[in-house]
Amino acid sequence: MLRRVTSWPTFSLLPSLLLVAGLTQAFAQLPQTRLNAVFPPGGQAGTTFDVSITSGTDLEEVQRLVFNHPGISAAAKPATNNQFSVSIASDVPPGLYEVRCLGLWGISNPRYFAVGVRPERMETEPNNTREQATPLEVNVTVNGKMNGGTDIDFYKISLKAGQRLIGEFLGKRIDSRIDGAVEVYDTSGRRLAFARNNVQRDPLLDFTPPADGDYFLRVFDFVYAGGEEYAYRFTLHTGPYVDFIFPPAGVAGSTAAYTLYGRNLPGGQPAGFSVGGKPLEKVTVDVALPNDPARLEANVPLDSPSAGIDAVTFTWNSPVGPSNPVLLGFAALPVTVETEPNNAAAEVQTLSIPAELAGQFQSKADVDLFQFAAKAQQVLWIEVLGHRLGSGADPYLTLDQVVVNDKGEESLKRLAAADDDAANLLPNVFDTNHDDPVYKFVVPADGVYRLAVRDRYGASRGDPSLIYRLIIREESPDFRLIVLPSMPTPPNQRQAQIWAVGLRRGDQLAVPVLALRRDGFAGEITVRVEGLPPGVSCRDISIGASPSVGTLVFAAAEDAPPWAGTVQVVGTARIDQPQLVAAVAAAQAAQKTAQEALAAAEKALQKPNEDVQKATAALEAAKTELAAKPDDEALKKKVADAEAQLAEAQKAQQAAAQARTAAEQKLQEANAALQQALETRRAGAQDVVRLARIGTVVWNGQPNVPGEVRLSQGLELSVVEEAAPVQLVTEVHRVVAHHNRQILIPVKMIKRPGFDTNVNINFVGQPQNLQVENKPINKDKAEEVFRVFVPPNVPVGTYVMSLVGQAQVSYRRNPAKQDRAKAEFDSATAAANAAVEAQKTAAANRDAAVKKLAESQAALKTATETKAAAEKALREAQAAEKAAAEALKNAGEDADAKAAAEKKLQEAQAAVKAAEDSAAQAEKARADAEAAAKSAEDAKVAAENELKAAEDKVKAAMAEKTAAEKRFKDAENATKPQNINVFPTTTPIVLTVKPAPCTLTANVANGGNIKAGDKLEVKVDIKRQNGFAGPVTLTLPLPPGVAGLKAEPVVLPADQSAGVLVLEAAADAAEAALANMVVRVLAEFEGEEAAVDQPITLKIVK
Repeated sequence: MLRRVTSWPTFSLLPSLLLVAGLTQAFAQLPQTRLNAVFPPGGQAGTTFDVSITSGTDLEEVQRLVFNHPGISAAAKPATNNQFSVSIASDVPPGLYEVRCLGLWGISNPRYFAVGVRPERMETEPNNTREQATPLEVNVTVNGKMNGGTDIDFYKISLKAGQRLIGEFLGKRIDSRIDGAVEVYDTSGRRLAFARNNVQRDPLLDFTPPADGDYFLRVFDFVYAGGEEYAYRFTLHTGPYVDFIFPPAGVAGSTAAYTLYGRNLPGGQPAGFSVGGKPLEKVTVDVALPNDPARLEANVPLDSPSAGIDAVTFTWNSPVGPSNPVLLGFAALPVTVETEPNNAAAEVQTLSIPAELAGQFQSKADVDLFQFAAKAQQVLWIEVLGHRLGSGADPYLTLDQVVVNDKGEESLKRLAAADDDAANLLPNVFDTNHDDPVYKFVVPADGVYRLAVRDRYGASRGDPSLIYRLIIREESPDFRLIVLPSMPTPPNQRQAQIWAVGLRRGDQLAVPVLALRRDGFAGEITVRVEGLPPGVSCRDISIGASPSVGTLVFAAAEDAPPWAGTVQVVGTARIDQPQLVAAVAAAQAAQKTAQEALAAAEKALQKPNEDVQKATAALEAAKTELAAKPDDEALKKKVADAEAQLAEAQKAQQAAAQARTAAEQKLQEANAALQQALETRRAGAQDVVRLARIGTVVWNGQPNVPGEVRLSQGLELSVVEEAAPVQLVTEVHRVVAHHNRQILIPVKMIKRPGFDTNVNINFVGQPQNLQVENKPINKDKAEEVFRVFVPPNVPVGTYVMSLVGQAQVSYRRNPAKQDRAKAEFDSATAAANAAVEAQKTAAANRDAAVKKLAESQAALKTATETKAAAEKALREAQAAEKAAAEALKNAGEDADAKAAAEKKLQEAQAAVKAAEDSAAQAEKARADAEAAAKSAEDAKVAAENELKAAEDKVKAAMAEKTAAEKRFKDAENATKPQNINVFPTTTPIVLTVKPAPCTLTANVANGGNIKAGDKLEVKVDIKRQNGFAGPVTLTLPLPPGVAGLKAEPVVLPADQSAGVLVLEAAADAAEAALANMVVRVLAEFEGEEAAVDQPITLKIVK
């Protein structure tokens, strides 16, 4: 679930004249999360490690990485920028998976993420020289990247002599930009091996060390480019590597033996040939294919020309570990293997059709000859797959008829030569053309036919790795679908751009759908989307035969909740059996012949009818003359001659009428036969369901320059809370229109707060010659009606079109971030102010503590002095007491002296007691003063610590305030309005064009001017066509917004072709020129109601 955004974006509009000027090559867009690279681009199964997003666009507030395998998970690392801890379960099979990131702007496009079985290491920089080489071991995968244009990565590795090592480099195959190259050097600096661009644009190294010791691997980009998008994975290992599997296809649901050709194959035997100067081995394995022949796994990189094949990936789990994956196709029947030699006519290999054959261009100038017998008018499709298998082969074929003369001598009659299939449904965006021949062969006569299959570059190359599949099949119509998430662009200006299916609230996104048709399938394909979340819809479409392209439009409601997940696109079609289609074609041809014969018979009957009429008139005239002169022999003869001529004319008329009756009967029989053929075809048709394959743009293209694209492993969709600035809405979805039909399409413009400008609207996807009305919806309007007219030169078929707007908005990017940054800055400012106040209080407290300490120390000094004086007085009193005691002792028996001494002693004792009390008090006062001084000292220390803490807090608060202020300023700058192009689209309009049952002309009285409360006649003439002979109804449909005008329908029977439609204006009809007015003819034609229009000019006047 996406994080909730608490504030909405704001939009303002620039003048519409900036629309064109502001359209840059990149078509600046509303933000959409786009992922370019992660590092490392893979890891070992059963481990946890850190992965960083290193390159992308609109990567704000990325919350998580999303993998398409449940055994791969990621957790965001706290307090880091787009760093994650990724865990790969130990049971995740090795191979390529896909990773996306989910952020503020939705889910991103995919990038490949590799899972391996060997330990992993990271390149350590600097390692640009041999002295800085990163240590590496055999059977360890290193993840590295070219950091700049001069970056070179050296690795040092210890190897054993005679050990065959395979260096697998993944760069282009994991969506990296790197044009990788690998070299091997010994310690003396001598280059021993080099590899580049020999496996799907990546290097594959095959190296056997000549001696034990240290070696250096030099990895670099061949054109010395670099950056975060130039990552690679390299493994120098002793495990198995499979170059190719043969045969390259098998029957779905079968288990069969296949031969693997490769290197380091456990139990393998010498293959007897080399590839690139390196000998291959072979081993036989059993492979069980799934029973799903229409699937295609994109677990190995597949470019757009391969999008139409059916295949799975196979990984050999050898005794020493898994191999690399290879592609294994599905065949319709068991595969025959080419038998060499078959280069000469005497060695030609005979096939029984239908046939599936696996062949190899084993040597230079290899020509493979095949021969088969076929029947006249048999329809066969001959297809060779080489380029689409990724084998490197560029096959082409020639087809000859084998002619045998009376002497038994053979000669060849060239019938066809087929090379590349040039059909390209989305040029420069997702190119579907390829270097493989596909040829429809209608057998001209019973006989034997010979195929020659060659490699286009066979004169200079040849080895058994150049494999191909030859398929000769009975016509078997089918289709495959490709869906390509695409960036919104101006109408009819598509180019390859990295994008994902991301929606805002109240948003609509167009996604192209390509239909790859097989064996001439020309039927409609209905495409729908499954698994959509609440608040998201996608109207189904139907793709016709030409162009075999449509557009799905995903739509999010204004209250759609945030969401991210997987959806599926499904295509369905009803496919006829070719022989039943041929039977219908034959019946239609017979019907046409019967119609022509009837027309000829009717024409032939015209003269006999005229002759009978003339002969009858002549006879009546002769009889009239004879009645006046009944005895005139000449007139009698004239009557007799006239009667004979009439009889002869009637005889000819009867013969012609009988011929016409026979022709009518033939036509009825032909019509019945056609209906039966149609019913049989309908009954024999099959409903076919196909899951769409998904394309993705890896690297952007330029206008008229292709980007890099491939097949993806799934389709992800996301909805974010931000609202789209504007939305175009139409309720028109499916329209069946016969030629000469007007279609009115109301379009509403829903503007969000801040959007207030004109939006230029253009049709896209319309068929050739369709008349469309491109115009703006002005800012003061909420709705506009767009007119479409279907003239007779629009090709019959089904088309998917839509209306696309174009405007430029001033867009504030992520205002919620600015709001949060402002709140954080305000909070930091308040905290800093509070810290300063706390510092002031702490300083005052410290000063008071210092003063208190000084006072306490002074009091302690005084108390100490007082205690010293008291102790001195005590000592003196004690001395006096001792003297008095001594005096008493010495007083003797003298009573007076003794009494005086006793008194003196008592006084001295009292003085001692007083001095002791005074000393005790002084000691207590000193102790109290000392305790007070200690407390004051502690208070001072505490106050000083408090002040230090307050000062530190002020420093930290000021630093945080400065940082928060910078974040706020950065956010403020980032959210400043920027000119953003928006290209809102309507939902798709599926237009089916059919032949019309008639044409019409309309003659409007009074120049089309009609007064309120008055009537106006429109004379209408129709001309029936396309076999239509039924009644029609004349009508006056009123366009949206037109009122106060009506016309009662007029029915013209089947034998009438002219009529008058009477228009009546209401008495209160407003004076106005009426737009989009037509006279419409309605007729039942081929089982449905057909409407045919003739535009007219009408104006209500005073």
